[in-house]
Amino acid sequence: MRVRAAGDWMTVLDERLLEELRRDDYITLGTLAARVPRPAPQYRVAERLRVLAQAGYVEPERPDRGKWWITYWGQLYLDGEARADCIYPEPSPARPGYVLR
Repeated sequence: MRVRAAGDWMTVLDERLLEELRRDDYITLGTLAARVPRPAPQYRVAERLRVLAQAGYVEPERPDRGKWWITYWGQLYLDGEARADCIYPEPSPARPGYVLR
């Protein structure tokens, strides 16, 4: 296993979310918030999932249902094959501070 190259935009919570998403096919926001080693508020988990989605590491199954899954690139990152330090998620101009339009 290679060492993961985390980007400066990533948090410890991001890695934990990716690891949890890898364990199951689809996980709801509430389940993710409860499963991370230090339970996080759902609003924080939702915020980090939006950032990870902008980076291409996760995708919503259906945003209105709150289910998420890890992408091929997210799996490559966990395996140390993709470098997050070369990706910079950009906020939407319509919603400063947020990603995903």
